[in-house]
Amino acid sequence: MKKEMELNKALAEIAISGLLEGMIDEAESIINMLEAESVSDISKLSLRSLLFIYSDNIKSAIDLLEPWCEEHSDQLDTPHSYLALALWRSGRVEEAEKLCRRLIESSADCASKKLAREICTQIGE
Repeated sequence: MKKEMELNKALAEIAISGLLEGMIDEAESIINMLEAESVSDISKLSLRSLLFIYSDNIKSAIDLLEPWCEEHSDQLDTPHSYLALALWRSGRVEEAEKLCRRLIESSADCASKKLAREICTQIGE
């Protein structure tokens, strides 16, 4: 079980790297495969939303993330930072900035805070 979890984590990291390098189809294949594995729901949500964001399907990312983030508004986590990114990319700058400020002030997740700071920097430019 532990080896399977480590493999799934490595595959998720490869998928994210692929998205960042523009290898959308390859990353999508990995993400689709991980959806059938014993990966946490939050990880599946995060991977799918990143796929939408990096394939310029921002509306789908927002549609996927907004309901989850509203339901888990007290749990500021990775999906919230990805929602802020999608909102910013869609032109909903005020909403993105407001969410980023909440993440910076209240999230326990360092990666989410870092992304929120980066978005705020871009908004301020």
